[in-house]
Amino acid sequence: MYLLARAVSRSHKVVLTGEGADEIFLGYSRIFRLSFDLRRQALLAALPDVIGRPARRHLGLPKFKASDFEFFLARYTYFPQAEKLGLATPAWRKDIGHDAGLIDWMNNAYHSGGATPVERIRQFFVRHHLPALLEMVDNTTMAAGVESRVPFTDHRIVALALRMSFSEHLRWKHALAPFQAAFAPIEKFSETLDVSKAALRTLYRDRLPASVLTRKKLGFPLPLGKWATDQSSMPFRDLVFKESPAIADYLDIGALRRWYARRSQAANDAFGKQLWLICNLEIFLRQLSS
Repeated sequence: MYLLARAVSRSHKVVLTGEGADEIFLGYSRIFRLSFDLRRQALLAALPDVIGRPARRHLGLPKFKASDFEFFLARYTYFPQAEKLGLATPAWRKDIGHDAGLIDWMNNAYHSGGATPVERIRQFFVRHHLPALLEMVDNTTMAAGVESRVPFTDHRIVALALRMSFSEHLRWKHALAPFQAAFAPIEKFSETLDVSKAALRTLYRDRLPASVLTRKKLGFPLPLGKWATDQSSMPFRDLVFKESPAIADYLDIGALRRWYARRSQAANDAFGKQLWLICNLEIFLRQLSS
């Protein structure tokens, strides 16, 4: 974001950015379809295990009966709790085995947001996720000498969006779509069988080309999977694996090496993002102790 802002600053001093649209107009359909998965899980729980177990595996649903908060947490985090525990030192594993303080805080924040899972998720995003994004945008653009404006967070737009119904923001593409989606993992049908930010797409259908209106949500794609396994990440990996890492107080370096060797065989961007987080934590801990 800083490099982008610095490039923009050569010709412009004020920019508009889209922060807030996903949180307010339900752009994260993979997460906002949580109620759909909760209903599927409840249905499968009533079936014999010989049928329910392979169905849950196919649909990417947990083996146990998860609450809507546990579902949300699993979709929201970059590092699943079980995977994090597998890398932790015995001492840290004891501390994070329940992650009591953080999990309790998130649980309370989540359940204070409304009566339904969708209301809770949106309020969590608006109150706790979006402020961090706004701070990041402000910091990076101001560091490059650019003034950023975030029109989607205008209080009048936010108030209007929060009054709108779920179906006005996230709708199925056609009448058969929910039935087709019932047999597919959410990653497969999200933004394929449904339409996120539907209100915005409808509002701008006469102003934007179809290629923009119909495309899937596009974040800021970085080839982190490729980075994680090529030479460009070697200096970062050396910090963690070779140079008496500060992170060894928290992560078992042997387990971390085995994790890297296993995951790098089929590296994807999710794995690259996890490695990036670990490397950044190592750098942070070194700076903290210096």
